[in-house]
Amino acid sequence: MASSTQKPSSSRQYNFDVFLSFRGEDTRYNFTDHLFVNLDRMRINTFRDNQLERGEEIKSELLKTIEESRISIVVFSKDYARSKWCLDELAKIMECREKMEQIVLPVFYHVDPSDVRKQTGSFGEAFSIHERNVDEKKVQRWKDSLTKASNLSGFHVNEGYESEHIAKITNGICKRLNPKLLHIDDDMVGIDSRLEDFKLLLDNHSNDVLVVGIYGPGGIGKTTTAKIVYNKIQCQFNGASFLQDVRERSKKGCQLQLQKQLLRDNVIEMHDLIQQMGWAIVREECPGDPCKWSRLWDVDDIYDAISRQECLGKLKDIDLSNSKELVEMPEFSSMPNLERLNLEGCEQLKSFPTNMKFESLEVLYLNQCRKLKKIPEIQGNMGHLKRLYLNESGIKELPDSIGKFPEIQGNMKSLEDLSLKHSAIKELPGRIGCWESLENLSLSYCSNFEKFPEIQGNMKSLKVLSLEHSAIKELPAGLDVGNLLKILASHIAQTLRNFQRSKEYEILEGPFFKAQPLLRNSQAGLDVGNLLKILASHIAQTLRNFQRSKGI
Repeated sequence: MASSTQKPSSSRQYNFDVFLSFRGEDTRYNFTDHLFVNLDRMRINTFRDNQLERGEEIKSELLKTIEESRISIVVFSKDYARSKWCLDELAKIMECREKMEQIVLPVFYHVDPSDVRKQTGSFGEAFSIHERNVDEKKVQRWKDSLTKASNLSGFHVNEGYESEHIAKITNGICKRLNPKLLHIDDDMVGIDSRLEDFKLLLDNHSNDVLVVGIYGPGGIGKTTTAKIVYNKIQCQFNGASFLQDVRERSKKGCQLQLQKQLLRDNVIEMHDLIQQMGWAIVREECPGDPCKWSRLWDVDDIYDAISRQECLGKLKDIDLSNSKELVEMPEFSSMPNLERLNLEGCEQLKSFPTNMKFESLEVLYLNQCRKLKKIPEIQGNMGHLKRLYLNESGIKELPDSIGKFPEIQGNMKSLEDLSLKHSAIKELPGRIGCWESLENLSLSYCSNFEKFPEIQGNMKSLKVLSLEHSAIKELPAGLDVGNLLKILASHIAQTLRNFQRSKEYEILEGPFFKAQPLLRNSQAGLDVGNLLKILASHIAQTLRNFQRSKGI
């Protein structure tokens, strides 16, 4: 990335480090999602708009979010300019750059910057439409914003691995967020040659765990050299810690203090390293024979194991997540001990085998399997299944076998968490009420889900029922509303107790009520118990009225 003269304002207070502007249809589920995840891993507080459907006019809340962000990343993709929403975002972003010194970093994702600058190519095609039905002044504002943004130094994503581009962007953002640098004296002499040696050493071992020792008598600049190297490379890692004078502090019995400092400063994501260590351990179980491994994650190893048609008795975990070419689930051999099957992000997956038997399965991930319209009838008992995730899938209905309770004590007796957010689900099995272990049921943003089946059973364990932005018009007659009310009252009580301890007003702002104006003038002696009683009574009456009006 080329250098830029943009400097962040240090006097403003920001709610977000980064605001992501992108065309959802182009990059939501690939490049932008991967960029967001990497920024999040680096503890960079990033905002992305998760609305799948946008109206014509940009919301005032979103404009305020842009103002409250320190950096804006604009992902220019092929159809970015077709979205009036995106163009309004960009215009606001460029306004914030001029008036508030916001940093703006363009990412040219498989587009030519000159097309963005001159509104040619796909950008010109988009504006040929806008110019016919949008106010002339607004169109000119959009064009000016595109031209100014395209003249900024940014990132070009055309060839090579996207992961490498994303790493560069993330590191660039990290450096611009003014990390805590160690103090270095300005009068250092002869340090450049030592730093060149370090650079060569680090570049040659960029993917390895590296231990570097600096030897020499006291006073020649060993610690200073280490500080300079630390300052230069710390943004390449999820976390960094500089422990100084370890030998002397250890002699003084300060080992515990050093350990605490390391844990405090080096709060990092160890997932990838631990995962690689775990894979190595699994492979050592039976080298070259994946049929005897407890976990399978590599497509070639999975194919090898399946093609042998042997009993995979030790297999507990299969991870085929984000397998973009997977269209059909293979015919698995017997897997009596499989506990976890992850197919998340398999966007081309259309079907399952008809003879599925997952009697030990505990967790099934089918998130973002958008072409998977239904799950086949499941043979045998699934009494161990605890979590079933179908978010953003194409599932329209669950098979009757999931709801049936045969003599073998039921297919889903242990299910605790069923999530169908943003899915195409239309109906649930009639005997969902018999899932006595179900604690969380999410049908948020299920626009096709209009009616519950008649509930047989009491769903006594249900704690969370999420129906926001669904098409549901009435609650089922058998739903234990009283139990949900108790849980809600308990949650409110805990929230109020937290408020009383922390004095943080904003924690009470949520989907149920906004208490901020009231509490801003409250005293330390707030009668939480009395307020809770009033609030719980009000909610109870509201629910009773709702039940009567619907004939429940």
